[in-house]
Amino acid sequence: MSEHSEKHINAGIAAIRDQTISPEQAADVIAEQCRQALESAPTNDRVTQQGDTPWLENFLWVFWSKLVELAQEDSSVHDRTAHVLAALKAKGSEGCEGWRVWGSQTSWAELPLLGPVSREEMNGPQQWFKLRGTGSLDLSAPKAQGLLAGDDPTDDDPETREVIKARQKWLNLNAFLAQLWALGVVDEAFFGICSMAAGLEPLTLSSTRRPTREQAGVFDGPQELQIEVASVWLRIAGARMYACREILGPKGDPDWDARRGCPGRSGGTWDGVDGYHPDRWRYWKGILQEVAKGEWRMNVIKAAQAAVDAMNQFEREAASA
Repeated sequence: MSEHSEKHINAGIAAIRDQTISPEQAADVIAEQCRQALESAPTNDRVTQQGDTPWLENFLWVFWSKLVELAQEDSSVHDRTAHVLAALKAKGSEGCEGWRVWGSQTSWAELPLLGPVSREEMNGPQQWFKLRGTGSLDLSAPKAQGLLAGDDPTDDDPETREVIKARQKWLNLNAFLAQLWALGVVDEAFFGICSMAAGLEPLTLSSTRRPTREQAGVFDGPQELQIEVASVWLRIAGARMYACREILGPKGDPDWDARRGCPGRSGGTWDGVDGYHPDRWRYWKGILQEVAKGEWRMNVIKAAQAAVDAMNQFEREAASA
């Protein structure tokens, strides 16, 4: 982080933490700190690529990174942070006329670069587990896998604490992004479908089956943790997921552009549209029902049952609307 913008970024994060001011007031502080950072940027380094607004990318990338880090560390700030972002988004083009980032015009209405910053963090808990040296606990080791899956620690050494922290940060991150979608702040359909594909679809409608390594998801972590992550998304953003009909691949969209890849593809056992569909919703629910009565760790069983209860509630609410 450049020295000239550090104080402005920290002031913006402090405004999010400050419960004595409203989300709207916090958004005002963030916008003002951004303005001041851009105005005070060193004039000898104002040449940018593609005509971008000088220093804007730097400010936004670091600010969003710190905001996401806050959400990973402390789930109690999720609700307030989401409302601050909603207030910031509501500013639209106020105070940011002429902004350009990555070659395109932008404004607060788009919360520019928040998506790419979030994507950088959605690579699994191994990104935070970087202990090195002889004797360090490898993330793939049985002890680490058990801790990530929810086992109670049997010791309190630094390596154990690091793995437990990585697990909680991963759950907090997914809960935060799910809440942003639930509140309509950001469209997180992509992250939602990926979490379902990784967490549930390597399994069949038989809770005794374990996934193959090739089906194990996007990171080298235990399936139990991925089931918990999928359950988090369904509990928090389930209403959005139930109503969503977005297709993210060629199955279901004959005009799909192959250059976009297939973000809505199956995670292994689903054989249907590449995206959101009532049949896929029922498939997820069936797997979770099996997990909830299967031989899994108790934290996984409870997470699966909570997700099923939430899904039932969202279905009832949609039927009565």
